[in-house]
Amino acid sequence: MGSKFMFVVVENTCKCTWKPYQILESTCQADMTNYPYDTQECDLKFSTWSSTSDQVQTIVGSAGMRIHENFVENSEWKLEGVSQRNETINGQLTAVFTLRLKRNHSFIVFYVTIPVILLSLLNSLTFALPVSAGEKSGYAITVFLSFLIYVIVTFQKMPDSSDTISLFAIYVLIMTGMSNLTVIISVLEIRMMELKTKHKPMLQCTISFTKMILNLRHRFLCIKEEMDEKRYLEEQMESTQRKRVANDDDDDDIEEEDNTWPEFVSALDFVCFWVFFIVSLSLAVGYMVYLATQ
Repeated sequence: MGSKFMFVVVENTCKCTWKPYQILESTCQADMTNYPYDTQECDLKFSTWSSTSDQVQTIVGSAGMRIHENFVENSEWKLEGVSQRNETINGQLTAVFTLRLKRNHSFIVFYVTIPVILLSLLNSLTFALPVSAGEKSGYAITVFLSFLIYVIVTFQKMPDSSDTISLFAIYVLIMTGMSNLTVIISVLEIRMMELKTKHKPMLQCTISFTKMILNLRHRFLCIKEEMDEKRYLEEQMESTQRKRVANDDDDDDIEEEDNTWPEFVSALDFVCFWVFFIVSLSLAVGYMVYLATQ
């Protein structure tokens, strides 16, 4: 420790003073549960290994640990306080200095946390796009790839010495899983739009579900005229079916307007939109409230 030009000062009272310096690197176990709003406590332990406590006693001085006048604040961490104590570790007197460090979360919040929360709300907008627009699956895949980028960025900032998983990392993974689910549902909806009731008839429970959701959507959006038009189309479909039964010989010449599967897709979009929106908003608000209470 120190260099050869650092001499020991010997006073006439036989007091010897030696002030060496050394640049050391240390690691400590990090608890990343509340990342990026975490506060860490790191212990620096000083003791002698080549001598016993009877020969050399390593204890905390009366001044403790003092901040050097040339100390410069770190851009990522803020030193909140320092404490010291004496411990006996493996029979050796040890001076322990505890550094309390708080992460500067401004950069993470503005460049990672807020964009991820806003991006999570875009998942539900996938179901606001009609399948006929042709951009539904492309939009869902774009949002999914954006979440993958943030997953990579988040885990690159996580220290390897942490045994805990950050709640923010769990939140990003959940949002990525939901985005993956929107891609799957979008692809299935595109496939269902190509189905025909004549070849792929729908179950009665599916038809009842479609009618219930469409009526609920019309009431929610206060669309009365569309409801009347919907009843009119249903009556026309029933009339067409009766004509086809009455004239079996001309069955191939009658073209029936088949709207069953598209209506089911529309009902599924309405349900998924609100489910994904409520879940995404609830997770975002819950995560922010939890961090605010820490």
